[in-house]
Amino acid sequence: MEEENKVRDVLKGIYDPEIPINIVDLGLVYSIEIGKEDKSILTITIGLTTINCPNVTDFIESIKSICFKEFPNFTKVNVNVSFDPPWNPDMISPSGLLDLNILK
Repeated sequence: MEEENKVRDVLKGIYDPEIPINIVDLGLVYSIEIGKEDKSILTITIGLTTINCPNVTDFIESIKSICFKEFPNFTKVNVNVSFDPPWNPDMISPSGLLDLNILK
């Protein structure tokens, strides 16, 4: 779990170009899994704010790039896109809401 948290922290360096929040606080990172048998395989599942998100390829490449750079022990980084659950604004973290100046 500790390494998954480190990955999550690194992913906070990737921002949605249309909404000024990182992908973690935006609620787009659904899961981070390190292989059970092979610890060199990292699988990240993300959601998108819309089905036709034009940034999906950029997100995937940015995630892979930053993970390979920051974690040389990973030899394979899989990025899966899921719409289950569908993203909604309630998934934005409290920190993300502060970044948007939205109070709940």
